[in-house]
Amino acid sequence: MKKSIKNKLLSFLTLTSFSSIIFLASCTNKVETKTTNQVNPPSFKAKTDSSTSQDTTKPTQEPSKVSVSSENDLYKKDDNYVKLGFWNILNYDDDVNSNKDSFAKTYKAQMLAKTISFNNADVVGLVEVNAGSNKENDVDSIVKDLNNLDKEAKWTSIVSDSVYGEGNESQKERVAFIFKSSLFDILEINKGKLYGSNPYLLVYDNPVFDSVPAYFAKSKVSKGKATFDDKLTTKNVDFARPPVAAKFKLKNTEEEFVVVASHFDSPGVNNNPTAKGKEEGEVDNTKFDSRNGSQELSEANHMLEAMNWFENKTNTQNQFFMADTNIKEKSNDNAFEHLLTQYKLLISKTNKTTLGENFDTYSSSYDKIFFKKEGKLTVDKVYKYPLYDLIKDKLTSENELSQVLENKKNKSNFSKDIKARIRDFISDHSPVFVSIKKALKNKQN
Repeated sequence: MKKSIKNKLLSFLTLTSFSSIIFLASCTNKVETKTTNQVNPPSFKAKTDSSTSQDTTKPTQEPSKVSVSSENDLYKKDDNYVKLGFWNILNYDDDVNSNKDSFAKTYKAQMLAKTISFNNADVVGLVEVNAGSNKENDVDSIVKDLNNLDKEAKWTSIVSDSVYGEGNESQKERVAFIFKSSLFDILEINKGKLYGSNPYLLVYDNPVFDSVPAYFAKSKVSKGKATFDDKLTTKNVDFARPPVAAKFKLKNTEEEFVVVASHFDSPGVNNNPTAKGKEEGEVDNTKFDSRNGSQELSEANHMLEAMNWFENKTNTQNQFFMADTNIKEKSNDNAFEHLLTQYKLLISKTNKTTLGENFDTYSSSYDKIFFKKEGKLTVDKVYKYPLYDLIKDKLTSENELSQVLENKKNKSNFSKDIKARIRDFISDHSPVFVSIKKALKNKQN
């Protein structure tokens, strides 16, 4: 009897111990599984773009995919670098005191300044600065707001003459450069004022050149519609808006660089493709996106010659070309085939920089940054700032956008989604940026 009780007790203890071992093993396995499945935030390398989307016949609209942690690294100030930017600021009119939409103009200037400041930029090229009736349209309000945000920066600006090619007076614009005069000197590169009226800006002399081969419109336009030749030919063309350059020198160093800023012809074949100076054709869709017209493609194709001209005039290989090119993704490689032999495209051709009509979508990869391969500067951290992020980053709000709409004289033709009005009230382009490593300061005597 005692022996039977003893055996049963031993069996119970053995079973209990074995169950405990199984339980502990199970707990350990659950902990290990949970640890293994933890997901780290995605990383973002500024020099590359992981997007593989294609620019198909109909523009796609994709949301921004930059992680918050990566954004903070890109946007913050780095004392070892200076930051260069480019931005199409959408029909900018600096007349904030005019009776027409003065509230909206004041808001826009403030938002442009806040965006530039948030990204800690030091030099920014601006295009689509309105030319007005051949009178100067400055960017003084943007500069004033920037200096209110950072009084030590001593922001200043320089604005070009009205630029346009033959037959393209309706597309005339000015190019502006704003920069921190606390960091940079702007150098005189047009001493004889042979290329524009400003000794500190160089406007391309805009000679005629051969277009890309295209199917050009015939001389007669029937019922408002053009008919096109069935053979590829070329025409003599020039830039619809000639590029403009400025040269900067980092104070107390020997570091110099040139920024050439441009805004190519509008995308697609224009409405009057047989007019003098506006001859434009449909392009070979096996080489180019058919939504591009021959004019903007010809400007891209000629850009190496233009950059060689600027390099010769400014005496440095540290040349940046930054532009709203209106070149579709599919057209990129063939359009810039000559420029790419000597210049590196720093921002991916798949990086969509224009704002889509729907909030948080981006449509076309028009805005580009190139740097000469033989340049002596170290460049890094190339990115676009997704402009729809202004709300997420608390630089503006739906309430502010609603106030702008309420003060608009004309409230029609705007998106129903108030957040999407960023595209209407600020810009339809995201700004793009690149950082330049600072040179060592000169030794003090």
